[in-house]
Amino acid sequence: MALGRPAEALASFDRALAIRRRMRLRTIIAPGAVSLERHAEALASFDRALEFAPRSAPSLQWRAQALLDLGRPLEALASLDRTVTLAAADSRRISASVAFAISTV
Repeated sequence: MALGRPAEALASFDRALAIRRRMRLRTIIAPGAVSLERHAEALASFDRALEFAPRSAPSLQWRAQALLDLGRPLEALASLDRTVTLAAADSRRISASVAFAISTV
C-alpha cells in the first residue's frame, strides 16, 4: 500500500491467506490419511505443505512416518534429520536471544 497500489496489495494479501489456509488444511488432513493407511496420499500432502512451510517440524515428522509406512526408511531418516537440524538451529537462536536479554538486565 505504501506504493499507492492498495488494490494490488489487498489482492496479494488475499492470495497469501489462501495459500496459508490450504497449507494448514493439508497438515490437518494428512495425518488422517496416514491413519487410513493412505500413505502415498499423506506423503503428497505433507510434501505440498512443506512447499509452503519448509521449516514445519510436525509436517517433516509426519512425512517421515508416511515414508516409513511406504517402506522407504532412508528417506524417512532424511526427513527426521532435517527436523533435528531445524530444531538445533531454532535452539541456538533462542539461546542467543536469552543471552542477549540477560545481558541487558
